[in-house]
Amino acid sequence: MKFSTFLSILPFLAGVIALPAEKKTSKGFTVVAINPGSPVHNLKLDASSTNLYLNSETDVWCPPEAVKAGGCPGGNTTIRDTPVLASANYMSAKIPGGEHIYVDPNGHVRYTGGSDSHMEPGSSTNGFSQVEREWNYKANGADGFLACPFRGGNDIWEVFVNAKNITTYRGVDACHPFKAQTTPWQSSDGRDFAVWSYT
Repeated sequence: MKFSTFLSILPFLAGVIALPAEKKTSKGFTVVAINPGSPVHNLKLDASSTNLYLNSETDVWCPPEAVKAGGCPGGNTTIRDTPVLASANYMSAKIPGGEHIYVDPNGHVRYTGGSDSHMEPGSSTNGFSQVEREWNYKANGADGFLACPFRGGNDIWEVFVNAKNITTYRGVDACHPFKAQTTPWQSSDGRDFAVWSYT
């Protein structure tokens, strides 16, 4: 190829190989249940006692030394803010080792809390994904999520995977499937994690 020919097609090549503009990436996402016509529609996902719920409260914790140093992202109390998932498989928690999201043997969606990475025997961490604006689960015969009445009442719903063999307080027939719609989260103060730890 002649150098003059190369120069004539250079503008075209520059357009073909141009790098995409840099995008701001989210540090995680929040979740709201979508199922129009059901009692769980538009309820936010909450985290408490290593369980995920709809329409509850989120409990967080921060060690005293971090509180004194002012290093507690998200505070150190029960909050009404929606918890943040850092990815399809992890909560947005600063605690060393992280808080892994998993499905227990009864089909309940949970997370490892605090410094305890314990999961019940038979638990699974596979099958979670987050694509576009939806968090999903598909593995072991389950597809998606269910909201089932919480034993304590108060219009609180426990989050399970959508499978027929799950064990719930009132049985699967009392549950409602839902789409887990995600919204990107990024802190207003530049921190990487939403909280120190979900309890």
